[in-house]
Amino acid sequence: MPSSPEALDEASPPTPESLAWVEVSIASTALEALAAAVPLFERWGRGGAVLEEVPGEGRACLKTYLPADPSGERAREELALGLALLQRLYPDLPEPTFRRLEPDDWAEAWKQAYRTQHIGRTLAIVPSWEAYAPRPGERVVRLDPGLAFGTGLHETTRLCLELLEAHLQPGTRLLDVGTGSGILAIAAAALGAAQVVALDADPLAVRAARGNVARNGLEGAVQVQWGTVPGGEDNEWGAPVLGLEGLGGPFQGVVANILAEPVVRMLRAGLPGWLVPGGVLIASGFLVRQEAHVAQTFREGGLAVVERREAGEWAALVGQKG
Repeated sequence: MPSSPEALDEASPPTPESLAWVEVSIASTALEALAAAVPLFERWGRGGAVLEEVPGEGRACLKTYLPADPSGERAREELALGLALLQRLYPDLPEPTFRRLEPDDWAEAWKQAYRTQHIGRTLAIVPSWEAYAPRPGERVVRLDPGLAFGTGLHETTRLCLELLEAHLQPGTRLLDVGTGSGILAIAAAALGAAQVVALDADPLAVRAARGNVARNGLEGAVQVQWGTVPGGEDNEWGAPVLGLEGLGGPFQGVVANILAEPVVRMLRAGLPGWLVPGGVLIASGFLVRQEAHVAQTFREGGLAVVERREAGEWAALVGQKG
């Protein structure tokens, strides 16, 4: 494992485009069962998971990717075991399909599925390879997601983008926990944040996010670091837990598009203390049925829930520090 954020470029795995991968997918009309499987795909897949509705078909598809080498074998076994247990609770959850993607196939697989997305009032999430003429007043985020979660296609990403647009004040210093592709950090800078610190425990995500920051010419505004915050110690990459002072906090805003359990752990480990008075925390990545638990943890940490939104099975909350 890399011993420091500075050592990441030399010590992290090869880029996604240089490897063969196995695509793991489940397509079904059983949306609740698919949503229940997301944490498993997040835990064992590389770079997260994507759950997308198939337009006009009344079904959705859950996907993640595993390295097509011995390092991916344990993840595949653990994923299969977890799904077998989950099928006892959700008998309508289908078996997954596995498809090997060679490097060239991998590059084309996600490019075919990724198109320009218009989100909120002013944001456009545009693939880096696509020619695009911005509309007047539009803020463009150019993105190569690679294996990192966050293309603007998933409901939780869209919810966070909409809430950033609604709550972010110009000149804000923002912390993005679990940045993935960097989409939220880059969008925040495009929306007027003065400085964004973006963290991820996954070296592949850090590499992807740094590339996307450079692609948008925002190296002066967005700093991507390998690491996590207190409460995020239980990560498979051995990423370091970074402190408030070392990251230049406190912050006017924090955004965390991760799962319910990590959000709750981080809140209980003191994440509200990383906000200035009046600062806001935007959190998503959890299901509507988990929202009450997350909201209660907000309140226990001194955050008043000032807004909530949902999209499909997913929810997002905004908490403000008194």
